[in-house]
Amino acid sequence: MTVEPLLSTKLQIPVTRPDRIARPRLVTRLSEGLRTARRLTLVSAPPGFGKTTLIHDWVAGIDRPVAWISLDEGDNDPARFLRYLIAALSQADERIGRTLLHPPPSASPQELLIALINDLAAAGSGLLLVLDDYHAIRNFAVHERIGFLLANQPPGFHLVIGTREDPPLPLARLRARDQITEIREHALRFTIDEGGAFFSRTMGLALPPESVATLLSRTEGWITGLQLAGVALRQPVGGPRHPKAADEFVAAFAGDDRYVVDYLMAEVLEREPGSVRDFLRQTSILERLSAPLCGALTGREDSLDVLEHLEPRTSSWCPWTTAASGFATTCCSPRCCACPSRRRSRSSFTGEPPVGWNPTAGSNPPRITPVLLPNYRPARAQPVAARRRPSRWSSRSVSASWRCCA
Repeated sequence: MTVEPLLSTKLQIPVTRPDRIARPRLVTRLSEGLRTARRLTLVSAPPGFGKTTLIHDWVAGIDRPVAWISLDEGDNDPARFLRYLIAALSQADERIGRTLLHPPPSASPQELLIALINDLAAAGSGLLLVLDDYHAIRNFAVHERIGFLLANQPPGFHLVIGTREDPPLPLARLRARDQITEIREHALRFTIDEGGAFFSRTMGLALPPESVATLLSRTEGWITGLQLAGVALRQPVGGPRHPKAADEFVAAFAGDDRYVVDYLMAEVLEREPGSVRDFLRQTSILERLSAPLCGALTGREDSLDVLEHLEPRTSSWCPWTTAASGFATTCCSPRCCACPSRRRSRSSFTGEPPVGWNPTAGSNPPRITPVLLPNYRPARAQPVAARRRPSRWSSRSVSASWRCCA
């Protein structure tokens, strides 16, 4: 049987831009986790918040061997994942896993993992393993192996996970034991000082402090949002800007900017299954979401399941106004799936919106209006999915304006 060769670049620490903004306040927090011998560092946030760059800068400044794996969809194969894991650790410390790269056919994955942990313990090198883009992993067999490694890791070994969503690992148990360092979206947002340095040093733009503050407020410190705003300011469409054009752009910048839409389409919407994209497009005309309302709007019986599928991929719940063309409604955040969805023609929906729906006129079709009433309760039984477990999405009272960051 032919064994697939390993791609060496997956095991290399990514190269970052030389003019990036240093973030000592976050690096200090990460180093504190190492100093106190915590087991896990989790850097979890939606795309575009600088997770990989932060981890890169941190590990570059510590005196430890580092093993790095940039994960992708193919690593859901447990055998392939284990091969990359062994190779990464062996590359960082030649005493680890050399005999495991070509194991006997009779060796089980569990036996290989135990042998790898034994090698780590024998080496005692204080090795640090980075698993970047961990959100690509969907196979629970892989999650179980990482959970086993976490539960049995030797002293000095430290695991770092960079991800867009929390992995199904025993995070609550680790928190209770103070064995995890967590860096999340709120901490990763650019501060006013970081934003000013980013525009002046990284983007080469001389923006007044009030413009920087406005863009930070509009993007909520989202680094890629600021990057895209800077690109738009440097590359005006239709020739040079007149003197006040930059101020006008800053005042109007929102989630319907063409660069933001392109990014969201590539990094968010296109990564979801077609049925989920259809759901997002159809419900993007709503300011608040709940399973009954989404079901009434789309005619689907699985709205609760779709909302619960999306919830782990969301970062927070915060309204954000935009004037996206086609719908005069309130959108969510600068990273909301609704923004690019709204820019698409309604003809792109798999199913037509309910007859009579006119968001600009404020009129609602008969089957939508009752769901919007404060005391609405479904007239018929909830779908099976709603009956089998309680959900925060089951009633209108817990619906929320939302942003989806897959």
